Amino acid sequence: MYSLIRRNKTLARYLFVGGTGVLFELVVIFVMVRVFSSSDSLAVTMSYWLGVLVSFLLQKFFAFKSRDVRAKTVTRQIIFFGFLLVFNYIFTLAFVQLTGEIINIYLARIIALVITTMWNFYVYKKIIFKNGNRA
Repeated sequence: MYSLIRRNKTLARYLFVGGTGVLFELVVIFVMVRVFSSSDSLAVTMSYWLGVLVSFLLQKFFAFKSRDVRAKTVTRQIIFFGFLLVFNYIFTLAFVQLTGEIINIYLARIIALVITTMWNFYVYKKIIFKNGNRA
């Protein structure tokens, strides 16, 4: 796996962005709860939606180097990104529900995350950010 990442700079950037996104969300939760004394629900909601925005922008511009900012291209990318978010959410819920009797919820969520991470890379590369390098 390490050699695959070293040979594929886009994959390395994609995984880096994913890790950065997780850290970003945790910082938002911390700031919302500790600095603004918000509820856990509000903190998680803010971190999730800000994380989605940051993830989209970092995946587009950094991981996949999609520089096309024409309205038509960005709209298409956002629509496909939104469909993928919904699909991943439904898959994750179904996977955790189906495996809940066999493995614990944490392991099920981690496995679902690994699965969605793998196909997200493919979908981002081949569909969402494909041919998005025009300026």
